[in-house]
Amino acid sequence: MRSTIIAKKLLLLIILLFTISFVYAEKKITVVTDDNYPPYIFRDKDGNLQGILVDQWDLWSSRTGVKVYLKGMDWAKALAAMKKGEADVIDTLFWTEERTNYFDYGNPYATIEVPVFFEQSVSGIVSISSLAGYVVGVKEGDACIDTLKKNGILSLKEYPNYESIILDAAKGNIYVFCIDKPPALYYIHKYHLEEKFKYALSLGGGQFHRAVQKGDRATLELVEKGFALISDNEYKAIDSRWLGEDIQPRINYKFVAYIVITSIAVAAFFVLIALYLNYKVRERTKELEDAIIKLRESEVKTKALFEVIPDLLFVFDEKGTFVDYRANSLDRLYLPPEEFLGKRVDEVMPSNIADITFKAIDELKKGTSLYSYDYELNMDGTVLFFDARMVPFGEGKFVSIVRDISEKKKREEEETRRHKLESLGIFAGGIAHDFNNILTAIVGGISLARIKLDDKDKALRLLEESEKAAIRARKLTEQLLAFAKGGKPVKHISSISDLIAETANFILSGSRVMLSIKIAEDLKFVDIDRGQIEQVIQNIILNAVQAMPYGGKIEIKADNIYLNGNNPFLLPEGSYVYIAVADNGEGIEQKNLPKIFDPYFTTKVDGNGLGLTICHTIIKRHGGAIDVKSQVGGGTTFTIFLPACENADDLKVFNESTPIQGSLQGKVVLVIDDEPQLRFIMKEALSPEGAQVILTPEGHEAMDIFEERVARGEKVDFVVADLTIPGGMGGMEAVRLLREAGFSFKSIVVSGYSNDPVIADFKSYGFDGYLVKPFGMDLLIKTLKSLV
Repeated sequence: MRSTIIAKKLLLLIILLFTISFVYAEKKITVVTDDNYPPYIFRDKDGNLQGILVDQWDLWSSRTGVKVYLKGMDWAKALAAMKKGEADVIDTLFWTEERTNYFDYGNPYATIEVPVFFEQSVSGIVSISSLAGYVVGVKEGDACIDTLKKNGILSLKEYPNYESIILDAAKGNIYVFCIDKPPALYYIHKYHLEEKFKYALSLGGGQFHRAVQKGDRATLELVEKGFALISDNEYKAIDSRWLGEDIQPRINYKFVAYIVITSIAVAAFFVLIALYLNYKVRERTKELEDAIIKLRESEVKTKALFEVIPDLLFVFDEKGTFVDYRANSLDRLYLPPEEFLGKRVDEVMPSNIADITFKAIDELKKGTSLYSYDYELNMDGTVLFFDARMVPFGEGKFVSIVRDISEKKKREEEETRRHKLESLGIFAGGIAHDFNNILTAIVGGISLARIKLDDKDKALRLLEESEKAAIRARKLTEQLLAFAKGGKPVKHISSISDLIAETANFILSGSRVMLSIKIAEDLKFVDIDRGQIEQVIQNIILNAVQAMPYGGKIEIKADNIYLNGNNPFLLPEGSYVYIAVADNGEGIEQKNLPKIFDPYFTTKVDGNGLGLTICHTIIKRHGGAIDVKSQVGGGTTFTIFLPACENADDLKVFNESTPIQGSLQGKVVLVIDDEPQLRFIMKEALSPEGAQVILTPEGHEAMDIFEERVARGEKVDFVVADLTIPGGMGGMEAVRLLREAGFSFKSIVVSGYSNDPVIADFKSYGFDGYLVKPFGMDLLIKTLKSLV
């Protein structure tokens, strides 16, 4: 009976095979799949497909008689080809709800774990939500993309295949990535990255399916029936070929017997060896005696070597006590040997050298093999520089090898000084050129106005142009002073919108660069020195223009931003206004980015290396920050952050065009200035306003004038005082003494140094206003009227 049943089953199987072979004898199908998913499917060194799936489809083809065209490609391309109808079947497909719109799935045939891998230094990844803030590497079209996005993880970097993800992570470009476990382990082992990456989080498991076009049930039935014809043993044989087999342990009784016999033999051997060792001890004792003699000879040689080394050598114990020294000349020692040997370093050396010596000894005691340090020492009125290296020197001893590097340091300083002088020469030449151009405009305009006096309109226009040239000269000096140490900006609460637009349009006028400006309508006010911030924007835009010699585009954006306390710019938490200036020029090399704000650093043939340094200085003095991002060939973006003024509507906002209603009629103005021409011009400007103007060249005479007028019952309403008067009392001292004497008046400080701290904080020095030279007489009148 049993043999009859078996015979019937075999007959049915033969009929089924014959039927399938007959029906599909001329049929063929195209299968697309990933070509980078070892060990299931991947390419060998010659580019041919290999792996579990290749063997399975070959066996399927032999069972069904249907020819299979297996095409491996990047997974995203495989999905696209299947959607376009360029293939009949897609393999290694995970089930997702979205994919059911395009495909009919066959039965799952393999379960795949989908872990999240990350670099060993990364910690705290315990859930999908903990991936927030990381850029996660994924394969294009992978099912894990949907899982991550559903959980709010949107910072994804897509790659064409798994191997490219592993290689990019090995370079340190990403720290976290999601890869199916089999290919991940394959490539991690292939590239010896076992110590670099780990995984602890799984996005779950997926199952491999084979799928066909939506509605193509006939092909799906063919595929499923064909794989059903492959036996379990045949599947296991294919898996064993590519995955290997577990090695099953078994007891080797012959080996156990061998171990027992060997143990007995070893025991006997140790009995013999004990006798032999007794003999060898006597022999080794003789060898050790010989070794001691050689060590003594070596010590003599070492001491001789120390004697000829030009460096200084000092030996210390664990407490920092001088134990020994070597020096080819006693003149090179800070103290005679008898004054420091046997004493601790802090008892005989300056405190800074003692501290660093103790630190070196502590580090070596902790296990450090070498500790390097340097210091300077005043020897007989000359400051010398030394480089030292300390290493362990036997039990509880440490030797410091000290080299005098004073001459080397002097050469380096001379070279640095020479480089700076060359840079300053280039810089000074450029400044002289600019000043000569401006002075030419002033002198030319004035001389031509004198010729055109009969034509009043032309003369006025020429004088106006001369005045504009003088203002440009003032801005040039402000640029120089902004770079000077200690200069403070003279701030006013201002809107920065018009400053950005005016500066950008002026700089780009007539150029081949297209300008785009986007400024937030609710942009907050800022407390700034308008001249200095204008200079920063001007320098950045000029750099952008120079980076686009054949034209291009500059985009300027300004908006409000709130920075928290741990921002990368180390700025206090609060509200800021940011200004971003982006160009599409040639970009900056990554190696140069950390140095672009350094003084004298430039990559331009005719540059002086101070433009961006000045920008950095100005922004820092405004309590802000400046940042740069760039890629070679991808353009550069400079971003400026300035503290925003909260509740600016309640503050006095600076506006140069605000009219002044005050009058100087009958007011007494005392002018203190050592320049006769300036005193004359100020009197000529103020007299037509009805003011009585008194002129004096210095502060002592001004005090006498005050006392005389008070004695006559007359007053002085205003004092306009030059801050610095060579050879005489300056304005600051004169105003202080007049205030202390109890005189009542309003005062204006005048200076040619826009960065002088008195100008930046004039009220703290007893002044009511300020003027920076050169200034127009209309500004003098306006300032005085504002104080009436």
